[in-house]
Amino acid sequence: MAAARPSGTSDHCLLSSDATQSVKVIEQAQCNADKYLVPHLSPRQEAGGARTEDVLKCQLQPMDMADYGGKLSTAQTTRLQAVFPGGVCDWSRPGVGQQDSVSPLNFKAGPGGQPFSAEPVSMAK
Repeated sequence: MAAARPSGTSDHCLLSSDATQSVKVIEQAQCNADKYLVPHLSPRQEAGGARTEDVLKCQLQPMDMADYGGKLSTAQTTRLQAVFPGGVCDWSRPGVGQQDSVSPLNFKAGPGGQPFSAEPVSMAK
């Protein structure tokens, strides 16, 4: 991709303090210092989920208090177990009912799509 990048282009940001939004900043550290430009994780990612966000409902695993490094009090442990009686997300497994994607799809027949038929094969005449 780097070889195909058009000349004159670069990664940059526009700082939130720039009222005109006209100064392209190419120094990543300066971009990262702007609190409004820092990428934030979703609640699923904070809990250990992947950035792909492709698990809508996670499979559960029993809660392991060792995962919390002994930092929870007895009362906190009891409350955590009451909130998650069925266990916590096991992010190492696919989501409940998750299937591999089928691509590409043809939507000619309407919603849902159907896989395209096999590729045509050239035949000599």
